Amino acid sequence: MASAARGGGRSTVRRYLLALVAANLLVLLVVGVAGIVATARAHNSVHYLTEHVEPVARTNAEMMQVLTDAETYAWGYGISADPKLLIEYHTAKSRFETLRHQLAGERSLDGQAALLSDDFALAADNWFASYADPRVAGEVGPTTYDADRFERGVRLFEDVQKTNAAVSSRLRELSRGADDRADDLEQRIIVLLIGLIAAASALSILLDRWVGRRVTEPLGDLELTAHRLAAGEHDARAPVGGPREVVQVAMAINRMADENDRARAVEARVVEQLHELDAVKSDFVSNVSHELRTPLTSILGYLELLEEEVQGHAHDSETEMIEAAKRNVVRLGELIDDLLALTRSEAQRTELVPLDLALLARDIVTDLRVASSQQGVGIRLDLPSAPVPVLADSSQMARVLTNLVSNAVKFSPGGSEVVVTVDTQGGDAVLTVDDHGIGIPEAELSQLGSRFYRASNAVSMGITGTGLGLRIVQAIVENHHGSVDLRSSLGDGTTVWVRIPLARAEPPAEPAADPSDTEEIREQPRPRRG
Repeated sequence: MASAARGGGRSTVRRYLLALVAANLLVLLVVGVAGIVATARAHNSVHYLTEHVEPVARTNAEMMQVLTDAETYAWGYGISADPKLLIEYHTAKSRFETLRHQLAGERSLDGQAALLSDDFALAADNWFASYADPRVAGEVGPTTYDADRFERGVRLFEDVQKTNAAVSSRLRELSRGADDRADDLEQRIIVLLIGLIAAASALSILLDRWVGRRVTEPLGDLELTAHRLAAGEHDARAPVGGPREVVQVAMAINRMADENDRARAVEARVVEQLHELDAVKSDFVSNVSHELRTPLTSILGYLELLEEEVQGHAHDSETEMIEAAKRNVVRLGELIDDLLALTRSEAQRTELVPLDLALLARDIVTDLRVASSQQGVGIRLDLPSAPVPVLADSSQMARVLTNLVSNAVKFSPGGSEVVVTVDTQGGDAVLTVDDHGIGIPEAELSQLGSRFYRASNAVSMGITGTGLGLRIVQAIVENHHGSVDLRSSLGDGTTVWVRIPLARAEPPAEPAADPSDTEEIREQPRPRRG
């Protein structure tokens, strides 16, 4: 509170910003006025060019084009006697008179241009009166051609062209004069704006230094303090100085840092207690699992003895009850084994050693083929010709392979095939297990990997399982710095990809597959579905 009170007499950021804004507004006002004046003068030059010179030039050019057309129609009519050409001639002459009146309305543009326009009009009238009109009014046809008359008409039309060219030349002079004035004005505007920009830049630099000493530097100190705190320097504190708002922010950051220190101390105690609870949980699961194994083994043994004792003279219902009891004891044992495996994979630190993933896959598949053949499901193994070295825990990776392949076999119908592929991609070893089994409903894919979760179609079909297999695989692969991806289509099958980083150094040389082996070894894995 005392610090806040001391900061009450400080200038605020708003006051500094108002000063900076006022200076910028002054600069904008000066530049705006100069721009308005320059724009007005430039507009006058452009207006003179576009509203006076260019329309006259267009009219003059159009008059010459109309006369050229009239000359063509007059000559053509005199030779061919085509009445359509006569109509075109009179239309062109009427158009010329219209344009002539338009040009007369622009006589105020320039005195010399007006005199030249009069000469052009006079030459045109002379051509009409002395050649064109008599030619179309007299006898016409191929036999009426007169060389002297034709030469006189050509000379008269050349006079028309010369006078029109003189008008065009004068109009170009006027246009160049307007362009020159516009260029001169543009240069003056550029010089003026450069001067204003230089003055504004100098003023901005001075204001920036002035505001920087009072606002920017304290804000920079706050930023530096925030970066230090984010980097883990928990003892960093912001200096209290600068405008009133900056002082308040600095004090808030310092209070937050103090509260974070206290929160970290509490968090450390909570984390320590959580570790202790996790250890107790793991010990409990492990102890319970061990304690349950012994009675389950005993129960299973007694059930097998009972089955042997009653074999041959027991009723069918009694035999079914014994089989049901044995199945449930086995399922309970599998659940205990999976719980123990999951606890170990999530709790223990994995010791990674060099391992050939292709060789391990061949061994696991060889062991599982006997059981899969009893279900009528084949297992095909695609391996590269070279070893696939990874750093892994052999027993845990064996469990990953066993879980994935046995699950694929369990959910596949008889007569189908499970394909196990080991390959490399980039810097990773890729294990793929592809089956053509029952698949998984699309709506349930996001829930896979949750503990004890089983797909609804597997439950409805009575396929046994604990719902821990995929979670165990994910935990083990995470311990190996890898990833698990799954794609499934209901009724079409499931594909699982496991990616693990390749080892930098190859494991001891050992062939991935013996040449005499009957397994199918390919350079490239078969195309995957989906």
